[in-house]
Amino acid sequence: MINENQYKFICNKLHKILQRKDFGIEIFCVPWMHIIRAHPIVLKRYTEIFHIQNPIKYFVYNIKKNLQVFLNHVLIAKKSFFCNSNYFVGHIDKDQHFEYLFVSHLLNKHQINQSNDFYFEDISDKLKLKGLNSIFAYIPQFNYNENDIYKSNKFKNNILFTKSLSFIDEFKIRFNLFKSSKKLLQIPAEDEIDRRILKRIMWEFMSIGSQTNMRLIKQFEYIIKLIKPKYIVIPYEGHGYERIIFSVVNKIDSNILCIAYQHTGLFKYSNAIFNFYSNNLNPSIILTSGIHGFEKINKYNSNIPLGILGSYRGVSENIVLSTKKSNKKCIVIPEGFINECVNLFEFSLLCAIKLPDIEFIWRLHPSISFEEIFLLNPSLKKIPNNIILSSNSIETDIADSQWALYRGSTAIFKIIASGARPVYLNTNEEVSIDPLYDFDGDIRKNVTNPDEFVKIVKIDKSKNEIFTIHNLKIIKEYCEKRFSKLNYEILLPENIARLNFENGK
Repeated sequence: MINENQYKFICNKLHKILQRKDFGIEIFCVPWMHIIRAHPIVLKRYTEIFHIQNPIKYFVYNIKKNLQVFLNHVLIAKKSFFCNSNYFVGHIDKDQHFEYLFVSHLLNKHQINQSNDFYFEDISDKLKLKGLNSIFAYIPQFNYNENDIYKSNKFKNNILFTKSLSFIDEFKIRFNLFKSSKKLLQIPAEDEIDRRILKRIMWEFMSIGSQTNMRLIKQFEYIIKLIKPKYIVIPYEGHGYERIIFSVVNKIDSNILCIAYQHTGLFKYSNAIFNFYSNNLNPSIILTSGIHGFEKINKYNSNIPLGILGSYRGVSENIVLSTKKSNKKCIVIPEGFINECVNLFEFSLLCAIKLPDIEFIWRLHPSISFEEIFLLNPSLKKIPNNIILSSNSIETDIADSQWALYRGSTAIFKIIASGARPVYLNTNEEVSIDPLYDFDGDIRKNVTNPDEFVKIVKIDKSKNEIFTIHNLKIIKEYCEKRFSKLNYEILLPENIARLNFENGK
């Protein structure tokens, strides 16, 4: 695992390469170039830069990765032969004018028929009440059946981008990536670390993620010209595909405003979201989920107008501040990484065995299923009666929970606002991914083994109350700064114009 100084070094190095003028948009298509934050799963991709691996293991690793890329090339080529050159599936009413194009992600098959969006909830319905039409363009995160898309009411006036284009388009994508990767040979390496970085970037140019992002260039060029929206609203974390969309829009029509939405929490070691490049690669406006995000981004940005949109992740108005909860339950909330799910569930399983009178509620990120978890670790199928595989809404599970076992999930803000004790599972020798990194230790607890968790639960159970009303108010205010109440009206044309005016645009 790389340390904090190495993390900062690689972030700075990649940022400087992205700032070079001799590369085109292709280098922004390389996901490896954009480090979102210091997550251990993310940082594994950069370990080889600083630590020489066992030559045999490294050779096998490279063979596997190259085989994966090769098989992807073959699969896409096969699909492209039978592709009808469509850039998307779904339906667009060409007689209707759309003021807003929302860019979002389809995370699982269940969302195909869900009316509300994972990131933007029902904002489009609220804008509709103001006489403003919206359309969603979804980027798929799983393999879907086109027939399911066409049957869904969700896609009567929304679209889903295809995962392959025509054979000629796919060939051009790979040719352009290969040609652009050769430009790295012109950059002199200062030392061995530099040489490894440049070598890895060259390899990453042909990765599956780079191909996917290059495909988005063609798809967005087509859809922007077809829809001609006034505003494009996109979730914003600093990913390469976000920069690509900004670039495409500015190239086609600079009058279209790109509104970036900082939808998730900012961490102690967040990185890519604070990086800014030439104007055509930046959003027109940045809207944050709360005042905390506003203040953090404002420190790094002096030119782009900022506003607060808020979030549905915010503290519910229905939450009643109560110092007592009768139910003895612990909600377990991993992030959208399978390995993170397995680690938290394995840990909580050991805790559940030691605490048979406590119920542990296992929740999942929408992009992951329990089937995937059990496939990776079949032993997790054998669980005691005090572990619940939840399919409830998070509000239902929150109401029942006295403790919350977590690592990097920003759902923790909504949970602790209800009075649950946050318990962070810390692992040795890693850069912290705790969203509550600046919270008081009297409220947030860290554990490294099940016995420490058991001790915390027993101490809390011995008290009449975990937190005082005063502490709960502090917690609620803290959470509201991260995720405030959703204010869709900031997206109204007159308010967008005001943000631009206040910034001198």
